[in-house]
Amino acid sequence: MSTFGSLSGSGKWAGGTANANGMIYGVPFTSTTILKLDTSDDSTSTFGSFIGNAKWFGAVLAANEMIYCFPYRNGAVLAIRSSNDITYEFGSWGGDYRWVGGTLAIDGRICGIPRTATVVIRVDPSSFTADSFGTLSGTGKWLGGVLASNGAIYGIPYDSTTVLKIYGGFTAPNNLPLTRFWNKL
Repeated sequence: MSTFGSLSGSGKWAGGTANANGMIYGVPFTSTTILKLDTSDDSTSTFGSFIGNAKWFGAVLAANEMIYCFPYRNGAVLAIRSSNDITYEFGSWGGDYRWVGGTLAIDGRICGIPRTATVVIRVDPSSFTADSFGTLSGTGKWLGGVLASNGAIYGIPYDSTTVLKIYGGFTAPNNLPLTRFWNKL
């Protein structure tokens, strides 16, 4: 075990994911930049320039090799094109502490797990759009989700007394492959 890098501050990044080339991207929370870890030589760098506090929480790599980050207090989804480190923001959402993490569904869309949001956010990587569905009450409901072999996404209870099950519109193929896209590796 070892540590590396010199990254001052606290609450800087909230979650992350790896791309196909072995780079790991940290999601800007209080940091004004995205963290990039190069696993080939254990080096760190940052890029981007973002304002605000508690901006995004959690990330998912989609089949198009783009990384999508979920709005926490920021009003938009953050997309990172990991091939050239260009970022995009899209969508418009109000409120605070909305979604914490998400999961790639078997249809290629991404579902964000609601913390205080009353809906599930659904990102379509093929069109750079986001919509929402469902009606959920409460605060601090779930944190993060997992895609199961039955094709459903399960939200992990935080303050909720129930487990969230997202299954509408998804069709599960037989024998899901054991890859990072199916949360099995």
